[in-house]
Amino acid sequence: GVQIQCAQCHDHPWDSWKREQFHQLAAFFPRVALQPVRSPLTRSFEVAVSDAPERRRRPNNPDSNRATPEHYMPDMDDPQAQGTRMQPKFFLTGATLEYGTRDADRRGQLADWLTESPWFAKAMVNRMWAELVGEPLFDTIDDIGPEREPKSPQAVELLATEFAEHDYDVKWLIRAITATQAYERECRPRRGPEEKPMTANVAQRLRGDQLFSTILTALDVQETRQTRLGGAAERVPGGATPRLMFNAAFGFDPSVDKEAVSASIPQALALMNTPQINSAIRARPTSLLAKLVEEISDDGQLVDELYLRCLSREPSDEERSDAVAFCASVNRRSEAFEDLLWALLNSAEFAHRR
Repeated sequence: GVQIQCAQCHDHPWDSWKREQFHQLAAFFPRVALQPVRSPLTRSFEVAVSDAPERRRRPNNPDSNRATPEHYMPDMDDPQAQGTRMQPKFFLTGATLEYGTRDADRRGQLADWLTESPWFAKAMVNRMWAELVGEPLFDTIDDIGPEREPKSPQAVELLATEFAEHDYDVKWLIRAITATQAYERECRPRRGPEEKPMTANVAQRLRGDQLFSTILTALDVQETRQTRLGGAAERVPGGATPRLMFNAAFGFDPSVDKEAVSASIPQALALMNTPQINSAIRARPTSLLAKLVEEISDDGQLVDELYLRCLSREPSDEERSDAVAFCASVNRRSEAFEDLLWALLNSAEFAHRR
């Protein structure tokens, strides 16, 4: 969205936002406090939000503004001073609230102003376009605003206007983007620097939860509360399930440029060595692979089936020939296709969406 945090201590170095505007926005949250969530699982991203109780300022300490009903902008020349009392004001529109407005009313009004702003719709359009097409309509996903020029201004305005008129229906937005020529273009690893924007649909690395769900689908495994993979409900030490492990290993900030997201050693180890995944790959009774090995006697057809399940495409002639030759060289047919399935699940193509 629109970034204003650089204006907390000084006017924004290159945008038009002033320090006063940052603290006017902060005045919508004068007594909000953060408290860590006490949970058996380690969650570094979850916090509880509550309003601190209002307290009268002590007469013997008139400069104290702690837990007062209003927000004060600190005096950078005299940090010990009370600072300047700030009136709640939405920097994108200039709309204000009166001093003394209840905290809940402040946040409720700010929520209304945020969703009424055209930049709310533009931010959602930019994120959804980046998710589906592979590159955002602005240069970055999470830094838009009046000073930022989109790659296709007409597309941004049209989609944002229609998105708002459709009552911010995300399903409508997905249908609209997937009906565009930009979405339907061929997939390439990345657009060349000399090419115009949106000339290809850029392949994207799957998030941790997406990758785990894709593995479950490829192996025809149903997820339960304890995340079954190998036939029995298995949990890893510390109470984490395989899905939580994948989220930790493959998680990344969605605001980061997708090209800046790269594979890591922990990610490779998670795919290669997770016991639950390796157990589900084996051609043992009731497993998907055991069923396919029994039903499909032709090695070439079975290779095609595994490629379709894992990569959503048929193998090339060379890939099919190499896979069939490998399977023929292994004494036990089931073990050969276990290795092939494992290799497909660990391929870079499997971890990306086309």
